[in-house]
Amino acid sequence: LSISCRIVESSKRKDLAAIPIEDFIPKIAKYGFKGISLRASAVSVDSTKDKIKIIKSLIDKYGIKVSMVMGNVDLAANNENASKCLRNIKPHLDLADSLNCSIVRVMIKYKEDIKYAQKSLDEAAERNIFLAQQTHWGTLCETIEQAKNLVKKINRKNFGITFEPANLIACGEILNLSKIEC
Repeated sequence: LSISCRIVESSKRKDLAAIPIEDFIPKIAKYGFKGISLRASAVSVDSTKDKIKIIKSLIDKYGIKVSMVMGNVDLAANNENASKCLRNIKPHLDLADSLNCSIVRVMIKYKEDIKYAQKSLDEAAERNIFLAQQTHWGTLCETIEQAKNLVKKINRKNFGITFEPANLIACGEILNLSKIEC
């Protein structure tokens, strides 16, 4: 059972948590969560080593597993720089490694991002890390059909899709689970 720290992120700023992660982790453990998806509002590729160590010690103390990391605010904001992490994936992989996490969220917005994604996936595979694209407006993965096509184009075993119902609805996609076949 994993929870995203998105629910305590400021509604107006993707770099600010309404509840600090240091307070959130004990709360989720108390309510039985065993995993947490960390976003840049909690910890990012720009965080200090000390901040990352604090987060790691808290997740260890409370027996929480980091299910996924999203390494920068651009990804969370889905802005014009959201896919730039694919041009230098190493800091994102390092963050995942430091938190003992095997999934890094990325954003593939433009056709030219595909070649960078494939290169990043090859680098991630060396560390047994998966990269995941969320179904999201403004990307090459807005609908279930686009998600399936993107998986075929990427053609890497360590690439996956996270399905986000709210974004699918925002893109006019009626969630039909029978369409999801991989």
